[in-house]
Amino acid sequence: MKPKITRLFASAAAALAVLAASHPATAQVTTITLEAPNIVHSDQGTRPSMPLKYINRADCLQDDVISFPLVFGGGNDLGLTLEAWAGVGCDQAAARTSSTNTACWLVYRDIVASPTINIALHVRDVLAGTAANGLGNVTTGTVIADTPVSICEPSSAAAPPTNLTLYFLLVSSGEMAAATTSWAASFKLSGPPAPTSLTGQTGAGELIVDFDPTSSVEDPSLSGFAAFCDPAPGAATDAAEAGAPRLGCPGSNIVVPGQDPPASDLCGQATKAAVSITATGLTDGANYDVGVAAVDTYFNTGPLSETACGVPGTSTDVRVKSGCGLCSFARPQSTRVPSALAALLGLALFARRRRRFASC
Repeated sequence: MKPKITRLFASAAAALAVLAASHPATAQVTTITLEAPNIVHSDQGTRPSMPLKYINRADCLQDDVISFPLVFGGGNDLGLTLEAWAGVGCDQAAARTSSTNTACWLVYRDIVASPTINIALHVRDVLAGTAANGLGNVTTGTVIADTPVSICEPSSAAAPPTNLTLYFLLVSSGEMAAATTSWAASFKLSGPPAPTSLTGQTGAGELIVDFDPTSSVEDPSLSGFAAFCDPAPGAATDAAEAGAPRLGCPGSNIVVPGQDPPASDLCGQATKAAVSITATGLTDGANYDVGVAAVDTYFNTGPLSETACGVPGTSTDVRVKSGCGLCSFARPQSTRVPSALAALLGLALFARRRRRFASC
């Protein structure tokens, strides 16, 4: 009988081995990895050269969605809860559970059901608890959603960049983080102050605008300047027949001092070291309102400067609309000169083909 018993135990052991092989023991996931190079903004096409970690005003206004690819490892127990928190020090349990600590806010929570996952977070929700924007008192432990567009208003016109961290946590019982990873972001919701004291000159198909950049360069994130024209380059104009006098601009309701300029009216760009900018692609003989705004490294465009009214080409009547209203510059008084001298002056003026216009 003993040989039979031995064979029986051997068979049972073999069966258990097969069962164990087909049902391996579970082990808790111990690592979480963020594949940072694969992070994607839903508005990526409009920000090809801006760092992924930057969040600007346009991202907030359109509620950009950022996708984060995560990979879990170290075990096959996928029953843990994944949470995403925004703020400072959110990898500490006390920062996530204290009713008096508003430095962290919850933006995502779900059960992990796959070793890889891609979660999508809305920019406004990521910014929802920023004290600078007046929404610091969020409800602890409640997932934030549908944050209103008012969060996009900066705390001040010259608010500096602000750092923010997203924490991705695998949470087990007792709010203990079984594994963590994070992503450092930086947001800035306003552009630099506008330049001042616009003056300039007209040329064939262009307006050359000089300005004082002093107020703009006070913003350390300044990256350049942009000119905005109404009408926009290529748009229909009120150009009169050649040689007809121009009376200046009636005033634009599209390029408005102190307001956000429309991107569709962009007509020129210059570097941060510039003190002038050329608006190009314009129609000779047409009235144009033109203003200048500063741009920062977050691709925020600041408020528009005072606006100048100019007429590209050979017009001799130019107006500038600035802080003192709509100002005209009268034509020079007619004087008689010898015909030979007049011809020389005419050639010189033709070669230059530019006329000055200045702030009043």
